[in-house]
Amino acid sequence: MSEYIQFTNFGYIKSTISDSLLKKLKHIDRSQLVQYKTELSDSYSSCVPHFHMPDEIDTMLIEEVDKMFIHHLNQNPDIRLCIERQGNLSSGLPLGYEKPWMNIFESDIHHLPNHDHYSLYNYNIYVTLPESSSIQFSYNSTIGMNMNQIIELTPDNEGEIYMFPGPIMHSVPPYYHEGQERISVVGNKKFAVEGK
Repeated sequence: MSEYIQFTNFGYIKSTISDSLLKKLKHIDRSQLVQYKTELSDSYSSCVPHFHMPDEIDTMLIEEVDKMFIHHLNQNPDIRLCIERQGNLSSGLPLGYEKPWMNIFESDIHHLPNHDHYSLYNYNIYVTLPESSSIQFSYNSTIGMNMNQIIELTPDNEGEIYMFPGPIMHSVPPYYHEGQERISVVGNKKFAVEGK
């Protein structure tokens, strides 16, 4: 099932990836993962480690994500409006995806502090989830009130994808279930930069 869920003044897409993609992500050979350093991970010692995946998995993943995104873009004027407010669609620059990455959290060690992405839309795919964890959004309402939304996650949410505007501040607090990993795949949809 795929749906657009509205918060106070922004919304997010919630859908499910294919069983075949989820199976590939769950059984990825970790020796094929390449450490990926970001400004965020350099700034926070307990920030979750990021890894790039093999190109063939990236290709399959981006094709699925793009089909979902285009479907919702064509169905929901709020998504088009969000993109128009972030950048000039008439510029002629194509929309593209940057190389996705995998986050592997360990209990009581890793978290992601409040941050945003320089992108039109960000997506999170939940591959493996502990007994309980969450993603949290922080934003201002149309009248300037500080708003928080928490999405609680359990193993029942494995295989789900959440797509939301990149500028929305979001965080992942630590969780406390010893021996249980929290694995997600993350990426961004952006305007392509000319010459790249």
